[in-house]
Amino acid sequence: MGKRKTVFYLIMVMLVVMAWAYLTPSAVEAKENCYIITFQGKNGLTPNKLEIDQGDCVVWVNWTGSASHRFESEVLIKFDEDSKCIDAIQSPVVGFALEPKSGCFTSKALGYGDTASLVFTRPGVYAYKLESKTGTTQEGQVLVK
Repeated sequence: MGKRKTVFYLIMVMLVVMAWAYLTPSAVEAKENCYIITFQGKNGLTPNKLEIDQGDCVVWVNWTGSASHRFESEVLIKFDEDSKCIDAIQSPVVGFALEPKSGCFTSKALGYGDTASLVFTRPGVYAYKLESKTGTTQEGQVLVK
């Protein structure tokens, strides 16, 4: 009898987990897409202009330099759009912090292979600058439809 109860409880737990996974909104249908923008030193941002839909996320990846020199190739991503950013960005905000001075977001220092991401919820054009430790500046845009 002890073995039957154990099997019964295992089956019940499996059914509950399967029902929860099936009914969780993210498991049913993810409405957002994620797009990747890479920075590769002299090759710049790829793409430097990106068109997305509301609710989509953008992930920036720094592929400048090498893993052994990751801090020499650090970059910052800066949005300077005043309160437009605060109203247009939704959690999760990964690798960015809100700058009180500009009212917008600046990434943490991204070394080789590091990432930062934002989810955009309002239509508009969001311009940003990518600044490297070596003084190189690249400009990019995210167009949210």
